[in-house]
Parts: sequence; structure tokens; C-alpha cells
Amino acid sequence: MKSLFDLLTFEWFLPKAFVGLGIGFMLRVIEHYAYYKRKGTVEKLFLWSITVLAQSICVGIPLAYIVLAILIYKFPSETFITVAAYMLPILTGFIALDLRELVRRYHRKG
Repeated sequence: MKSLFDLLTFEWFLPKAFVGLGIGFMLRVIEHYAYYKRKGTVEKLFLWSITVLAQSICVGIPLAYIVLAILIYKFPSETFITVAAYMLPILTGFIALDLRELVRRYHRKG
């Protein structure tokens, strides 16, 4: 019998992860653009977005993969796992910047 963990290969996960990551990253860029447009200072958006893209890839994809493995264990449904393979990278790609700031602040206090 085939396990759902057999489904969790990089060839299966990475295309879904990059689609989700692209959506989460674009939502972060739109949020940043709207916030600074309201303040009247939308300079260096391209450089900022390249930095955030690197963080989203380095933090968002591995975190989504780990959480997806936990979800496969807890919720053994192929449909749920397929949808989560798109949705988790959206979430982790969006919050990668916030997670980095949280770790940095925690590290400074400790």
C-alpha cells in the first residue's frame, strides 16, 4: 500500500511551492507598496523586493515542506495535502520577513 509520504517528493512539491511562493511574495510586495505609497516614499522597491524574495525562498519553502510533512501525518487525505502544498508556501512566503524579524529580535534580547 502506498503512503501519502511517498507523494511528498521534491518533484511533486517544488512546482506547487514556487506557485504558492510567488503568490505570497506578490502579496507582500503589494502590501509594502501600498503602505509606502500612502506615506509618499516608494523608492527602492525593487531592491527591497529582491531581498524579500531571497528570504521567502530560503525560509518559506523549507518551512512549508516541514509543515506539510506534519500535516500528512495528522490529516491523511490526498486532496487536503495537494491544496496545502499550494497554500502553505503562500503563507510562509508572505510571513518569511516577519519570521526573520521575530528571530532577530529574540536573538537580541537573549
